[in-house]
Amino acid sequence: MRKILKFILFPKALFVLIFLLFVVGLLLKGRFEFIRFSEYPYLHKYAKHIYRVFLYLSVGLSFLYPLIIWFKKRDDFKKHLLWTIIAFIPAIWFSILLVLSN
Repeated sequence: MRKILKFILFPKALFVLIFLLFVVGLLLKGRFEFIRFSEYPYLHKYAKHIYRVFLYLSVGLSFLYPLIIWFKKRDDFKKHLLWTIIAFIPAIWFSILLVLSN
C-alpha cells in the first residue's frame, strides 16, 4: 500500500493522472450522449456520474498539486514551477466555467 501511495504522489505520475482523468472525463461526456434516448437510459445515468467523478477528481487533484509539490520538493520548487502551472489548468478551467455560469 505504501508503494502505491508513494507512486501516486510522485509529481510526474500525479501530473499524468490529473490530465488523464480530465481528458477521459471530457471524452466520456460526449460519448454517452447517444444513449440518452435509447432503450438503456440507465447507462447514460451511470456514465454521467462516472464522467463527473473523473472531472471533479481531476479538478480537486489540480488544486492540491501545488501543495503536494511544495511539501515534497520544497527546495526545488522553482524547478517544478512549470509542471505546477500546467497541472493547474483543469482548476483554472473549472474556475472560469464557474465564474461564467453566474
